[in-house]
Amino acid sequence: MIICLTLITSFIFSSELCSLCSTPLSKNFLTDSWGNNFHPNHLKESIFCKSCNRVISESITQGGYILPDSRYICNLCHQSSITKNSQIKKIKKTSINFMQKLGLEIIDNFNINLIDQNTLLDSLKEHGLHSISFQAFTKCDEKECNIYILDYLPKILFQSILIHEMTHIWLRQNNFITNLKEEEGFCNLVSSYFLKTEQSKFSSILLKSLFENSDTIYGNGYRLMN
Repeated sequence: MIICLTLITSFIFSSELCSLCSTPLSKNFLTDSWGNNFHPNHLKESIFCKSCNRVISESITQGGYILPDSRYICNLCHQSSITKNSQIKKIKKTSINFMQKLGLEIIDNFNINLIDQNTLLDSLKEHGLHSISFQAFTKCDEKECNIYILDYLPKILFQSILIHEMTHIWLRQNNFITNLKEEEGFCNLVSSYFLKTEQSKFSSILLKSLFENSDTIYGNGYRLMN
């Protein structure tokens, strides 16, 4: 899944305070996808969470962390981050059940593996891909499939990506492999069904990013299948 979160420039007078420095906002300020308003001069000095794209700060996210692979993650995302096999086991079960309710009966012959960003990028390079926006990939052989997903993703993002990758496996199991745009579009579509059940601010942002994605494969594919 490719997540595109954007900043919006506003040109209206506001009595609100900057979310970062708590001083009054001028007529020209930035608003992130979460509704946090801040002065444009903070943009260059700010660090954004790799998962949710919030500005990492005490006032907005209660701080954050830098991971060994140099990713930054805010404390809000860290609270539900997926790092343990016990968490994966539960999410895998609920994801299989969710897909079954959609009529997508998937055979449980796949493993879920957590990896860091460096390992992910090295694997993508082997296939001629170099984008840091990818957060997962799947490898299959004749016997089983392996899903590889970035560690430390917050639960809702992790599960939406997992369901996307599981849909790839379901398509393979049922010999429904079509062209790449339709396949990625269908996987995003199934993932969007999950996000719609969550009914949270984060799920709404992720849904919006799916629909507004300008990528010719993932974005156009999703709009084609939706």
